[in-house]
Amino acid sequence: MKRAVPVWAVFAALAAADDGAIERQAAQGHAALAREAASAGLAEEAIREWQAARGLDPALAEEAERGIAAAGVPWSVEWTPALQTAWVAHAARRRRHLSAVADRWAARAAERAAAGDIEGEWLAALRAVAADPDHAAARRRLGERKFEGEWMSEERFQRRTAGLLEIDGAWLPAAEVQRRRSAWGEAWEVEGAYIRVRCNRTLAAARGTLARAEEAYVAVHRELLGAVDPAPLKKKLLVLDFATAEDLRAHCREVHGDDSELHPRIPGFYSWTDDAVHLIPLPANSALTRDDVVRHECTHLAATHAFPLRGWLNTRPQFWVWEGMASWMEALENREGKLVAGDRGHIRFRLAREGLEAGTLVPLAEFTERDQHKLGTDYQQAAALVDFFMTARGGALRPAFVELLRVVCSGQAAAGAFEKAFGRAAGEFEAEFREHVKRMPRLEKGMVPGK
Repeated sequence: MKRAVPVWAVFAALAAADDGAIERQAAQGHAALAREAASAGLAEEAIREWQAARGLDPALAEEAERGIAAAGVPWSVEWTPALQTAWVAHAARRRRHLSAVADRWAARAAERAAAGDIEGEWLAALRAVAADPDHAAARRRLGERKFEGEWMSEERFQRRTAGLLEIDGAWLPAAEVQRRRSAWGEAWEVEGAYIRVRCNRTLAAARGTLARAEEAYVAVHRELLGAVDPAPLKKKLLVLDFATAEDLRAHCREVHGDDSELHPRIPGFYSWTDDAVHLIPLPANSALTRDDVVRHECTHLAATHAFPLRGWLNTRPQFWVWEGMASWMEALENREGKLVAGDRGHIRFRLAREGLEAGTLVPLAEFTERDQHKLGTDYQQAAALVDFFMTARGGALRPAFVELLRVVCSGQAAAGAFEKAFGRAAGEFEAEFREHVKRMPRLEKGMVPGK
């Protein structure tokens, strides 16, 4: 005797089939974008689109694997104006595709609402927002409204438009909340996919620090591990952004029991003991920008999670790789959404060129063996040397540099670690390195205070 199939099961099956059709269409769109990106020389973008296509439609898995393998490495030795133009066009096509996917999910949400399927409406609206976080119709179905660039519940919207902010579960006038948040004990806290920022400056400042920190995390994993869009972290990495140096001192006395090693002209540092970045305002006449400092210190933070530290590094040979990598990442740029590493116009590389012309660059045989004490503040040569190993010869030396960084972080670095990683003594790269620095831009008047 046949058992009757419940009506709800029939409708559920039809809904699932309809959802599958949207996912397959979305996957085909990502596959088309991947092929276009590959033909334009956009390796990172091709990998990203193939990953998205594979995740939506298992039938594309084999082609996606071939496409990912053919794309090669996701980092670029030289980001040319032609590649930037191709990137802008690709980004526009991607936005149109995701918007169309979101529209289909929003239409599905409307269909389910008309059928009285409230849960189905909600789930479809969430899928629309996953494709396009700024899809207004889907956000409205979720009961959200937009204020100062942020989507929020109707209740929160009404309170924000009334000039109120939330603190400890209470809604108070914004000026009162800002006053309280300026004390470190009640500082703002914001988080992204990888980083949590605690900041007692302003909410806008906290969000700005978070944006630069998230970019550094993504770029470090791309440049060192070849990873595209790393998975979000359950436990976020910590950045502490202090309004004043005294706030930092009080924190160090309370948490670390000592503030004697703080230097008044150092605007940020990564602490291995508590695995956190600490930031304060820039000193007067700084040659670096605030973004430079955030990227530098957050590179240290991200690198420790790419290559876990085994003890602190400052007394080990090859310490230059640690500070050099962070100094190189100061030159990270966000160009219309594309993260470009190693901008040669950055002040670090210009100072390295000045050092070459002044005859102050240290021979590599000596420089590469320096620990933190001997390296001092000579970060520009370290940044230029990292740029050389990451980009020279079409990136052929990059794997050896990454291996050296891994060895240093692992606590296994010793005299001879450089030669073991590269197969050659550091001095054998001397002439080629100096030619590399000679091609960097010169320092221009006014770039460094006092010069």
